[in-house]
Amino acid sequence: MTNPNFINIGHRGACGYEPENTLRSFRKALAMGADMIELDVWLTKDNHVVVIHDATVNRTTNGKGFVRDFTLAEIKQLNAGLGEAIPALTEVLALLNGRSKLNIEIKTKTVAEKLAEELSQTDFSKSDLLISSNILETVLYLRNQSPELKIGWVFKAVDNPPYYVRLVKNFIAFLLRLKKFLPFIKLGWLFKVLTYPLGQLLWAMAMLGILPLTHFFITEKMLSKQVDALCIYYLILTQGLVKRLHKYNKEVFVWTVNNPRLIARYKRWGVDGIFCNYPDRL
Repeated sequence: MTNPNFINIGHRGACGYEPENTLRSFRKALAMGADMIELDVWLTKDNHVVVIHDATVNRTTNGKGFVRDFTLAEIKQLNAGLGEAIPALTEVLALLNGRSKLNIEIKTKTVAEKLAEELSQTDFSKSDLLISSNILETVLYLRNQSPELKIGWVFKAVDNPPYYVRLVKNFIAFLLRLKKFLPFIKLGWLFKVLTYPLGQLLWAMAMLGILPLTHFFITEKMLSKQVDALCIYYLILTQGLVKRLHKYNKEVFVWTVNNPRLIARYKRWGVDGIFCNYPDRL
C-alpha cells in the first residue's frame, strides 16, 4: 500500500535528463513534481560548500583534480555539462527555499563543520532538510550543532565492511555447496554468470542468510543513535525492514530506483520516498 506521505526524490536533481547536481537539473526535477531534491557536497580550497558528487571534478566536468584543490572562483569556470557550472550550496538553497525539501549528503566531518555554519546563516526551513551520510559520526555532529535537524543514515553493504565480508563468505559457501551437487560445473563459470539473471538469483539466495541479522543491526543502530531516517540501497531492502522501522517511527527512503516495476514494488511496501533519476516516473 502506497504511503500517503510518499516523497518523490529527485536524485541529483533530474540527472536522467540533465547534468547531475546542477541548477538546471534541480529546476527540471521541480518541474517534474519532485517533492525533495537530493544532492552531494564537498569543500573548495577556500572553504566554500559546493554541490558535486565525487571528490574530484574528473567525471562530471571538463576539468581534472580534487574539489579541495580549487577555489570557488576556479571551480565555477568548469563546465559541468551543457554549459552549467558547479553550484555553490548557497545558490541551491536560494533556488529551492519554499519550493522543495532538500536532502544533503555529506562525506566527511570537515564538510559537516562548514555545512553547519552555512545552514545557520540561511532561512531555509530546518523541517524541510534531511542531512544524510554513510558515516554516522558526521550527521551526529550536525545534530549536536542543530538539534532540530533531521538526520539520515545512508546504508549499503560495501559501506559496512563487516556486513560485506559476511555476505561474500556466505555467497562463496553457497557456490561451494552447489559445486558439491554439480561437480561438473567450474566455479569460474558460476562467477561469470553473475552478470546474468541466474547469477543475480544466486546472489539473492546467498543474501537471504544474512539480511535478517543486518536488519536487526540497522534498527538497533538507528534507535541507539536516534537517527531519523534510513536511506538504503534498493537491493538490500525488504518489506519486513520497512515495517520494522515504521514501528519505531523511522522513515525509509530507498535508492536509486529507476525501473517502473521496482518503483511499483517499493511503493506497495510503503516506503516513505524513492530516489530516482527520472522524477516523472514517480
